[in-house]
Amino acid sequence: MNRRVVLLADRVQSYGEVNQFSDNLECVSEGYFESLYGGLQEVAPAVVHYSHPAQLMEHIREHRDDIVFTVWSGRRSRNRRGYVGSICEAYGIPYVGADPYVQLLTEDKSLTKHLCRKYGIDSAREVLVEGPDQLPQIDDLRCPLVVKPNAEGGSNGITKRSLVDSHDGAKQLATELLEHFHQPILVEEYIEGKEVCASIAGTPEHIDVLEADLLILNGKDYQSHDIYSCEPKKGEQGKVEMVRGTHLLTEQMKERFARLFKALGKVDVMRVDGRIGPDGFKLIELSPDCYMGADGSTALCFEWAGYSYPQMLDLLLQNALAEFEKRRLL
Repeated sequence: MNRRVVLLADRVQSYGEVNQFSDNLECVSEGYFESLYGGLQEVAPAVVHYSHPAQLMEHIREHRDDIVFTVWSGRRSRNRRGYVGSICEAYGIPYVGADPYVQLLTEDKSLTKHLCRKYGIDSAREVLVEGPDQLPQIDDLRCPLVVKPNAEGGSNGITKRSLVDSHDGAKQLATELLEHFHQPILVEEYIEGKEVCASIAGTPEHIDVLEADLLILNGKDYQSHDIYSCEPKKGEQGKVEMVRGTHLLTEQMKERFARLFKALGKVDVMRVDGRIGPDGFKLIELSPDCYMGADGSTALCFEWAGYSYPQMLDLLLQNALAEFEKRRLL
């Protein structure tokens, strides 16, 4: 890679008290930042860091010949995931990651589930609660239920409380989350099974990586009444391990994941999270904004595919640059 890399990351010293109403869990911890910054330094001549897209805008003319790598999350806006890609496209600057269309589409969990069904990727039955009028529809779902904000990531709004065993409990929690997050709340039937995270990387023409990890939560590789909530993700409660789970993906599953990835266009890298249970694979969510630290699920999947952490970052940069040059010639 012969271009400078502009790294967009909103760092946070501490997440504070992690609870049901935390909204900063997508922000980048110091350990995550150091891992990613150091990895990029190994494959690029220089790395420039900004903590907000507005800073990129202020210095945009300095970066016409650079490439942008963003893990910036933002807070309290359903449009935040589209900011960086939109700036880059407006100024003709290559960037790693999904384009604004894909980012905003997958930010909406309910809409994502409908899209994935088109490609044969099933998910749990759900109700989208946009206001009190929809609360009675929860009675049509089968308990237990999972209640979470529809347009958040990083497990914002998802704690152990999010798994509820009654319709009344789901209605109460949905009401609380509506009042706090000011966005629709997704209530879906609980999915039991082996939780797998499949990481896919490549271009619309070619898949470079399609591997999966299996989540071991509190010593169990099959979840019958537990969810991967913010407590174990942030290291406060619970023990989490990730082992190779690619063997759990059937050829049909891999073909459907790859077909969806290619159909979305500019994605570069994406995670497909779900559980494999009695009824096969069911989607939890799509994440084109993967955790990119060296200790994460995606880095592990690249390792199983034969890439070191710096090689992973270099592949993503090279693919993004090649696609940028190709589209510029169209």
